[in-house]
Amino acid sequence: MERLFGLQNRAATWVARMVCRNLCEARPKLAARVYSAIRPAFPYPLVEDATRHSWVSYSETVRRVILAADAATWFAPRGTEEPPVLVVAGDQDRYLDLAFLGELVAQRPGARLEVWAGEGHDLPLVQPERCLAAIESFRSSTKGGSHG
Repeated sequence: MERLFGLQNRAATWVARMVCRNLCEARPKLAARVYSAIRPAFPYPLVEDATRHSWVSYSETVRRVILAADAATWFAPRGTEEPPVLVVAGDQDRYLDLAFLGELVAQRPGARLEVWAGEGHDLPLVQPERCLAAIESFRSSTKGGSHG
C-alpha cells in the first residue's frame, strides 16, 4: 500500500486508510486472498500474516520505523573492531535509495553492498537460498567467518 498510495500525500493517505480498513481490518480473509493473487510466490501463511493489521499499526510503523529512521547512523563506525557487514538489495526495490545506501556502506570499513539485478524489496522471501548463499559466502570470506 505504501508503494501505491504513500503517506506523504493527504488524499492518497485517505484512500490507503479506507482500503486498509475495508480489507485488512474488516475482511482479513479477503485481504489475504487479494494479496495472494498479487504475490502468488509467497506462502499463504505469510500472506495471511502480512494482511493482519490495522491502519493505525501499519501507518505508525511506516512513520516511526521507516520514515523517521536516521539511517545515517546505522552504518556509522563505532570502534576499532567493526564486524563486517553485507548489505544485499534489489535494483528494483522502490523503497530504497540505492545511491544513499552505497554512500552509507562506503563509510564503514568491512562493509559491502551487493545489488541484485531484477530483484525488489522482498529478497529474503523470494530468494531465500540465494540470500543464504550470499551470507555464507560473505562469512567465509571475512576473517574466517568469526563474526555472527
